Amino acid sequence: MQRLQSADERTKKRWVIILSAVAMVVIVFIWLKYFNTLVQPGGWDTPSAETEESFSFWQTMKAGLGVLYDKAAGGIQGLGNILQAPRDYLIKP
Repeated sequence: MQRLQSADERTKKRWVIILSAVAMVVIVFIWLKYFNTLVQPGGWDTPSAETEESFSFWQTMKAGLGVLYDKAAGGIQGLGNILQAPRDYLIKP
């Protein structure tokens, strides 16, 4: 570590690039392994009872957008209430 600290800037830059590339490869590998555990191979071809009873992608998106709209509308209404509130300020000397 001390040898790297005392090295010239070109060597330090080279090590930063190399270690960054290795870290990116490791992170992408871990992410892909995690993604493969979520998606089972061949799971899309065979319909099951769970698939028939679950929501479709568009139904889920519609429900999520509805929740976001309700939250945003409530936040805007709350902001409007704050702005329309009486402005009485007490200043104590």
